Amino acid sequence: MMFEGSKNAKQHYLTYMERAGANMREGGVNGTTSFDRTNYFETVPREALEYVLWLESDRMGYLTDVLTQEKLDNQRDVVKNERRQSYENVPYGRAFQMIFENLFPKGHPYSWLVIGSQEDLNAASTEDVKEFFKTYYTPNNCSLVIAGDFETEEAKRLVEKYFAPFDPGPPLERPRLWIPKLDGEKRISVLDRVPQERLYLIWPSPAYFYSGDAELDLASRILSQGKNSRLYKTLVYDKQIASDVSAFNYSLEISGAFGVVATARPSQRLDEIERVIDEEIERFALTGDVG
Repeated sequence: MMFEGSKNAKQHYLTYMERAGANMREGGVNGTTSFDRTNYFETVPREALEYVLWLESDRMGYLTDVLTQEKLDNQRDVVKNERRQSYENVPYGRAFQMIFENLFPKGHPYSWLVIGSQEDLNAASTEDVKEFFKTYYTPNNCSLVIAGDFETEEAKRLVEKYFAPFDPGPPLERPRLWIPKLDGEKRISVLDRVPQERLYLIWPSPAYFYSGDAELDLASRILSQGKNSRLYKTLVYDKQIASDVSAFNYSLEISGAFGVVATARPSQRLDEIERVIDEEIERFALTGDVG
């Protein structure tokens, strides 16, 4: 909805970015969403700073004034299509939806995909969007970052000029640390039309900046970064039972997930790949040997 125009800038947002001389080809104007935040950004010449601050302030203050059912339907279709392309109609696309549904308990904010379900998207109304916007897209829940070639005092003056008139939104309670504790091992097997079988091993892990987070970042790199890494060398090069393998530490604000993902070579068994991964992780944990 943030690109569909606001009260004093009624055209599509990218139209104004083109006028401002924004870098449109290198990803310089966009928005992204994750479990913990949504951000919007633009890369423009320094002369356009005031112009884009005015545009951003108009989106914050007056976007819902011109929200219509037509605009909602248009953006709903965009997001539904993105969901199909990213999760529903792509090999292995359903994997992380099922992983997070089973790793995090019901009600945990990480237990569903950020993009939502088709049912959620179909059910959203203009009133839902307005209420959400007035609750979360507010000055007291927003961080504004200006980076580049600008005069600090002038930038502060412009921010004050365009954003100071807005009242804060309702007070928001920050989510509390919620790292799941599993009662036991969970195993999920899914049949799908994919070129090769794939194994996912996932564990709950600390939130970012908490004890153990940095160590797991380092461990994931030692285990799988580069062709000489522990898992790649053993699974892909030496034993040749996997075509690729990766490890990651996905730390978020209130919890995280540490995982190893391996794609089996044709005719190779996932249980054998799992056994080798377990052995390598155990050896690394016991000895700290990185070679």
